[in-house]
Amino acid sequence: MKVYVASRASIPQRGEMWRRYSGAGCQITSSWIDEDGLGQTKSFTDLWSRITREIADADRLVLYAETDDFPLKGL
Repeated sequence: MKVYVASRASIPQRGEMWRRYSGAGCQITSSWIDEDGLGQTKSFTDLWSRITREIADADRLVLYAETDDFPLKGL
């Protein structure tokens, strides 16, 4: 099962959390978790295209948000 995960990329612990789950055998298809550091995304146009594709191809979508994360931004 392919799972797309979404959360605030501006909080470094979020990408780390998803990478741990990915390393534990969960098939996470969110490529943003591998470029969540400041300056790691070379093209935001490419990033949004990938995100759109990855969500469409996923079997499940998980949104993780904490109270202080609102308002959310993005797609």
